[in-house]
Amino acid sequence: MKLLDKEFLEELEKKIYLSRVRISAVLIGFIFLSIFLFFGADFITRIFEMQIPFEVQFLQLYPHEVLYNNLKIGLFSSFFLCLPFLTYQMAKIFVDYNDINKKFKAITYSFWVFVLGLLSVLVSYFVFIPAQLYILYAINFDVSLYTMSLSAYTTFCIATIFSLFLFFLVFLVNYLGKNDLFFSFETLLKYKRTMLYISALIAILIVSPPEMFAFVFLFGFIYCLYIIVLISAKHHADKKLKEEQTKESK
Repeated sequence: MKLLDKEFLEELEKKIYLSRVRISAVLIGFIFLSIFLFFGADFITRIFEMQIPFEVQFLQLYPHEVLYNNLKIGLFSSFFLCLPFLTYQMAKIFVDYNDINKKFKAITYSFWVFVLGLLSVLVSYFVFIPAQLYILYAINFDVSLYTMSLSAYTTFCIATIFSLFLFFLVFLVNYLGKNDLFFSFETLLKYKRTMLYISALIAILIVSPPEMFAFVFLFGFIYCLYIIVLISAKHHADKKLKEEQTKESK
């Protein structure tokens, strides 16, 4: 038994070490990709400008606005591109790769993260961003020309895409929690405080420079999604416990 425990621990340690190396490689790729996209941010900004359903003139309100704008676009574009590889490497830490079924599920999970990321970009670009702009500016239809801060518009687009991506991701996490693959109720509850800090950090990064309304809204939205996932995981855990108690009573 001790020998088996030792072999298991050595195997787990080796798996964690290799995963750390691979995750580090993905993070290095993320940095280089962010730098590349930082210099191509103007092109991405023009693409988002095409979805504005009225004539608008962008203003640069402070000297470092363009720098912040390009940095946010570079970081979050790179994040979406690297996320499937990062989630796959993180999944390898928790999944027993001798089990072909779990290995396939980990690969499928990473693939769906990429699909949901792509879907959130397309749906936001073609539906939610134009629709929100129509609604938010509907009061002033008589205005012939609108002015908008470049950083504020970039924040608006990134926050819309990221919020929709997290909303889609809730369904995937709910499925994984239901099947006890990664996200059990106990695991999610353990990282409740960590999720609070992560939610605040993501909101700060997206809305920097500070835009208080956008920060409060985005922070609240992200943390509410976490609460929804937590409630769903609790439901699955209670359901599983009831099923086990029913089997034992029989």
